[in-house]
Amino acid sequence: MRTVARGILVCAVLVVGAALFSGCAYLKDRGNDALDIFDIGFTVTREPHIGIYADFQSIASLGYADIDGWMLGIGNRRAGWLPTRYHTGGALLEGREEWAYGDYESDPTIVQKQGVGLGMIYHGLPPSVPKAFNCAKFVHVLFIGFNMNCKIVEALDFVLGWTTLDIGCDDVNARAAGSGS
Repeated sequence: MRTVARGILVCAVLVVGAALFSGCAYLKDRGNDALDIFDIGFTVTREPHIGIYADFQSIASLGYADIDGWMLGIGNRRAGWLPTRYHTGGALLEGREEWAYGDYESDPTIVQKQGVGLGMIYHGLPPSVPKAFNCAKFVHVLFIGFNMNCKIVEALDFVLGWTTLDIGCDDVNARAAGSGS
């Protein structure tokens, strides 16, 4: 029993040591990968709107939303009170999605646009494989609503990221953009 406990302790010390001495880029990438898993929060608009939309792994989508407002939550690796755009539409095997969380007016690169199902033919492909496997749920009635986008492959990217595998190819891009330490 003591040898098993010592083995576990040695492994834990090695993992913590590797994380601490590999620089802050490694831990920042793990934090970014964790923030990528969900976009979730409560939405608010100044004018009344109705929007109901669901996406199922970018294969099928159903509903419609054309909303610009704010979200209190987490989106696009940002947290807090965020300007939000949610322009989506889907009819089962065809759809389109456009969403953004943050200052999308001055930084249009954070707007994500893609087709869903057959809509990928003319609305565009998702920018990466992890972005293709979204499971978005959005409900907004009159002035308030709720948004949840679960990104299953991003969860896998987070888990594998601890081994330094980056299947989302977003860790290298973040450091190249100058956000890593």
